[in-house]
Amino acid sequence: AYALIAYQTAYLKAHFPVEFMASLLTSEMHSTDGVVKFIVECRQHDIPILPPDINESDIEFAVDGSQIRFGLVAVKNVGESAIESIIACRTEQPFESLFDFCERVDLKKVNKRVIEGLIKCGAFDSTGAKRSQLMEVYERAMEMAQKTQRDRELGQGSLFGMGEETGAFLESERVLPEKKEWHENELLRYEKESLGFYISGHPLARCTGEIRKFTNADTSRMKEMNENTEITLCGVISATKKKVTRKGDKMAILTVEDLQGIAEVLVFPKVYEKAYEIVESDLPVLVKGRLKKDEKGVSIISEEISLLKDVRERDASRVDIRLTSTGLDDDHLKKIRDVLAQYKGSCGVYIHVVIPNHSEAVISVGGGLRVVPSENMIMAIESIAGERAVTVS
Repeated sequence: AYALIAYQTAYLKAHFPVEFMASLLTSEMHSTDGVVKFIVECRQHDIPILPPDINESDIEFAVDGSQIRFGLVAVKNVGESAIESIIACRTEQPFESLFDFCERVDLKKVNKRVIEGLIKCGAFDSTGAKRSQLMEVYERAMEMAQKTQRDRELGQGSLFGMGEETGAFLESERVLPEKKEWHENELLRYEKESLGFYISGHPLARCTGEIRKFTNADTSRMKEMNENTEITLCGVISATKKKVTRKGDKMAILTVEDLQGIAEVLVFPKVYEKAYEIVESDLPVLVKGRLKKDEKGVSIISEEISLLKDVRERDASRVDIRLTSTGLDDDHLKKIRDVLAQYKGSCGVYIHVVIPNHSEAVISVGGGLRVVPSENMIMAIESIAGERAVTVS
């Protein structure tokens, strides 16, 4: 029986990989660990995972050409009754905006927590609005739509009998506030909050220089290394299982995810006692330890766990800021200088001025302006210079 199942599933995976992985994801959609594992496998097989979408997603994970579309039921706080209401309403025509969505769905089923979760995971991105803008107005949109729906149930028409429904949004009320989109770190944090994992990017994508400097392994290379090899791995903790030993001491088994895959990390009591706060964090961590190999696979016995940002601030030697010459003026440079002056430290700073399709000039700001490469400094610089303008090494 096992041989037959193995043959059938191997055949499906070989000849229908997208359909096979969509089914696997659906089978694990209520398990964060399972979904993370199969999303990593999809990436390794170059199968794109499309984010949740109010106009495109079904209840479960679904095939969309050669890609897999995220199922709405995997979004936290979104129940099947809410999803059924959303799908039923959009069969008439797609939702054009958050306001249109609130007017048409059953707000007794699609409540505040549902809409907030859908915004944070990016399900409204296809409407063209920024997530930061939608979070500013969704409560007002719901209040106005609830009034519209109450009036509709009572059969009240427009005061002037023009066929318009009382409480329907005026065009001026649909205007979104002028607001910058959240920083990439915030976008990913909210995705993790609403989905349990990252879908549109990864917190480590911007840290590749630091990862090269501070680590000697990643999850894909671990399998080739010998048992008891000392390694340092950088990743984010995607799942935590806390346990108590026979002596009553606390320990944990972590699932640590990097850009190549996932690894199991064993945190025994002595290490857990020092790192229990870090274990609860969703920030990138550095895990130092030794490899353990057995019939279950490869894992890491941790000896030290640190936040990457703490190691960065302690051990980094330089900060590079990339600027494009187009639109660059004295005001931009003064703002950057003012930010750097707030974070004095020991790292040298280098400005890269890129002239598109031409050349790049690298300028040292000199020894008089050295900085601490903190997360706040990086976010402040990137709010001026653009996403991923800063690299630390």
